[in-house]
Amino acid sequence: MSTQDEWSSFKLVDKHVTSIAPEATFDAKSEEIKEDILRLIVQYLQNEGYTSASATILDEANVKIMEKHQEREMVRKISKSIKEGDWDLVAKMIHKNSNLRKVKFHSQQGLGFLYAVCKEEYLELIDRQEYQKAFTYLTTHLKPMEKVSGRQEFKDLCYLLTCKSITEVESFRDWEGVVKSREKLAEQLKATFELDAVPTENVNIPDNRLVNLLHQSVAYQMEFSRYHPKTVPKVSTLLRDFECQVLPNAVKTTFVGHSQNVKCVTFVGREGTYIASGSSDNLIKLWSTEPRHGQPINTVAWDLHGHSSRIWYLSANSAGDHVYSASGDGTVKVWNVRNAISYLGDVDGASNPPPSNNSDCISTLTGHSGDVYTVNIHPNETHLVTGGYDQTVRLFDIQTGAVVKTFVGHSASVCDAQFNRHANLVVSGSKDGTVCC
Repeated sequence: MSTQDEWSSFKLVDKHVTSIAPEATFDAKSEEIKEDILRLIVQYLQNEGYTSASATILDEANVKIMEKHQEREMVRKISKSIKEGDWDLVAKMIHKNSNLRKVKFHSQQGLGFLYAVCKEEYLELIDRQEYQKAFTYLTTHLKPMEKVSGRQEFKDLCYLLTCKSITEVESFRDWEGVVKSREKLAEQLKATFELDAVPTENVNIPDNRLVNLLHQSVAYQMEFSRYHPKTVPKVSTLLRDFECQVLPNAVKTTFVGHSQNVKCVTFVGREGTYIASGSSDNLIKLWSTEPRHGQPINTVAWDLHGHSSRIWYLSANSAGDHVYSASGDGTVKVWNVRNAISYLGDVDGASNPPPSNNSDCISTLTGHSGDVYTVNIHPNETHLVTGGYDQTVRLFDIQTGAVVKTFVGHSASVCDAQFNRHANLVVSGSKDGTVCC
């Protein structure tokens, strides 16, 4: 069914499948992105007259900006001191700035860098053959960091005290001398405490940027919704994704194929692209809701054979790959409809007649002693509830086919049985005029 008047220009469009995950478009944890979001919020608050709120946010943001300036300046000074070999100054600055927000020298990465600094100073002492100072430095600085260095490397550091050249030890054959090793250490400092760029104070933000981005987001959702309206709907909330509301009021397609009266119909899957119908001709037919070549009459269907009596009720799982049928032959059948969906989804292939067999039936559930009038699936899609002529309501395990529970209480046929949303209640209606829950 489709609508007319202002909705008459709706057309069914394929569900948009994107190759880009929304969360992959930008890194929400990036400091630059966070700064941009704050700017958008501040601009919106200022435009709406929330001057105090915007000023508070700006004050907090400015504090963080000052911290970043301090962090970058500290790293620059330490890097300069490393290149100059002023190790005492390096140690003082590290101790003084050990608790900055981003540069945490007590973290795992920070301890690794501290060890690299101590090792470089020690290697330079060995290189100058100042063995007494090197021994003292080894015991006071490197020994406490033995866990960071590793036992074998610490042994090699000790062995250096007996060597005339650093490259005599296998672990330090790649040591390239004082100048290059200091430059590498300075680069390690920058890499270890990779700091975000300090935001530019004056950034040109387009007018109403936040509102414009929200407009674009909602317009995208409308563009790729299942139906396109003739007039743009008014959105009353941004707290939920846009969903187009359509009220059917005209016949879109008539499905022709059953030889006797149709007892039941159901949509197959949450998308509503396919439907199933059951009839007194003992057949279940699956149809595509898409009109074939624009024709209002659809005769192309996939038949499910297997029941020996009329089909009273049908239901389907949310994925749309299984259909459950209740029949006058006293059974409930579980059908795999993947082949049917594949066949009906192929416009060209559907011009060929479908096979006629019951190979799509994957299990038959028994237990009722007469007609089964209703079958519905558990919200978790693990069980089925059925009701029938024998005045009972039965709970089936879909996987094993076993009857888990039989509910007795009606004095006439059970016409319908349903789970509630939380799946902790079953309600049934009977020809005896009662409803049981």
